Amino acid sequence: MDERRQYVRLDTRLKITYSVIEKGKESSLQSETKDISGGGIRIFLGDSLPEGTLLKLHIVLPDDKPPLTV
Repeated sequence: MDERRQYVRLDTRLKITYSVIEKGKESSLQSETKDISGGGIRIFLGDSLPEGTLLKLHIVLPDDKPPLTV
C-alpha cells in the first residue's frame, strides 16, 4: 500500500487551551490534541467549526518545556 501522507503523523495527547478569534471577543476552552504532523494539528472539539476559522492555541508541552502559543 502506498503512503500518501506528506508528513509523519504522531498520535499524541497534549493539553491545550484554544480560542476562536473573532472581532471584539475571545473565549478560551480546554481540550487536547489528537495527533500532530508537519502539516498541522488535530484537536478534539465540542462543536464543529467552519473551515477557515482562526484559532489561538496554547499547547502544554511535555518535560517541563515552555508552552507554545500559536
